[in-house]
Amino acid sequence: MNIAIILAGGSGARFNSDIPKQYIEIGNKKIIQYSIDAFTISKFIDKIIIVVTNKYVEEISMQNPNHIVVAGGESRVESSYNGLLACPKNSKKILIHDAARPFVSQKIITSCIDELDKYRAVVTSIRATDTIIKGANGEVSSVQNRNQLFLNQTPQGFDYNTIMSAHKMDKKDVTDDISLLDLNQTKCKIIEGSLKNMKITTSSDIRTAKSILNL
Repeated sequence: MNIAIILAGGSGARFNSDIPKQYIEIGNKKIIQYSIDAFTISKFIDKIIIVVTNKYVEEISMQNPNHIVVAGGESRVESSYNGLLACPKNSKKILIHDAARPFVSQKIITSCIDELDKYRAVVTSIRATDTIIKGANGEVSSVQNRNQLFLNQTPQGFDYNTIMSAHKMDKKDVTDDISLLDLNQTKCKIIEGSLKNMKITTSSDIRTAKSILNL
């Protein structure tokens, strides 16, 4: 089975709102629902697991009765692992996606699923277009080669056994699941992302999201 795990357990502290960003409405629909709907219409996804905080389990379950809704953990890694634990035993390909990226395209979803025929891990990324510097103590320590640098998005895709083993072996606090892998042992394919596949992080991102909807 091909499973999509949608992570919506964040508190949205940087969003500066009493309501976590994934539950804000744009275009008369919650941000989280755009992500859910994108995977729902994909013919390559067999089951969707939505990971939310305890407060929203009942609400999201009622709004999405055909999907599995589970409570997340204290961190992104724990929430992701809870989603994996809810996967059926015959799961094969797993896509893990941030609920705060409402405009993921069918092309990206399909590309991730397709490349998991050849790789045990895939990551959606876009090339860095600005010059990127590395700094320390408020000073530039080096200038990076932007031709070798990418900005990670989601979904990230995995062979089920590969990502489960990575979670069981390493519980370090990381910002995405790909960081749990030993990339010397597991080759990871880069899937071309999109500027539209933005992550809503701050209140100003809402204006950008509304502009994308209007387009």
